[in-house]
Amino acid sequence: MDTWEYLRTQLSPKDYEIAQGLGLNLDGKILAEMWPDFVNFERRWETEIPFLKKKLKKFKNPEVFDSALGAGVTSIGLKLNGIENVVSNEIDEDFRKVALQQAKKYGVSLTITQYDWRGLPDELAETFDAVLCLGNSLSCLFKREDHLKAIRNFKKILKPGGELIIDERNYDRILRGDYNFKGDTNYCGLDKVECLPVYTSPSMIVLQYTHGQTGKRAHIVAYPFKGGELSELLKNNP
Repeated sequence: MDTWEYLRTQLSPKDYEIAQGLGLNLDGKILAEMWPDFVNFERRWETEIPFLKKKLKKFKNPEVFDSALGAGVTSIGLKLNGIENVVSNEIDEDFRKVALQQAKKYGVSLTITQYDWRGLPDELAETFDAVLCLGNSLSCLFKREDHLKAIRNFKKILKPGGELIIDERNYDRILRGDYNFKGDTNYCGLDKVECLPVYTSPSMIVLQYTHGQTGKRAHIVAYPFKGGELSELLKNNP
C-alpha cells in the first residue's frame, strides 16, 4: 500500500481532500535518504543514548524492541554502546534500506522485523524489557482505536516490569502557531535539512522537509496529539 492509499484509510474525507490539494511529495525514498542528515546521528546520540541507558540499567542484558527503526539512529546507537539485544522494526522498505546502509557505515548488524504495530503476534508476548516508539512514529496512526491497539500490543510484548518509552512531539505548540525548532535534542541536522509545518489542524498536521544541498523536498502527514491526550491513552489502556 502506498502512502496515499494508506492516508485514505486513516484520514477523514475532508482531510484527505485537503492533503491532496497541498501538492505534497510523499515519496518515501526521498524522505528516507535525507533522514540521516536531518537527524545527525552523532549529535542525537549525545542526548538520546545516555537517557536510554539510564532507563535500561535496571535490566541485565536488556532485550529491546525498537518499534520504529527509521534510518537506524536509535538501534545503531544502542548497539555501539553495548546494548546488543535489539530487534529493530520498520515497515517502510526505503527506511530499511537506509538503516542497513547506516549500520554498515558504523560497523554493526541489525535484526529487522516488519510488523504492523496493530498486529504484533502473540508469540512475542512478554519478550522484551523495553519497547521504544520514538520520533513522530505513533503519529503515523490517526484513529483512536489504532492508537489504543498499538499501545496495547506494545504492552503485550513487554516482560513484567518492562519499560514502554514513547516520545511526545511538540504538536500543541505547533497548533498554537508557536513553532520553535531548536534542533538540539532529537533532530540535530537543521543545518542540512529544514523542517517546517505547512498545514495544521486538530486532526492533521503536515511537515515539510527540504534538503539545503540537494533542494529535494518531502512531506509527512501526521496526527497531532494534543496536550494530555497521549498520557490519557496510556493510563486508560490496561
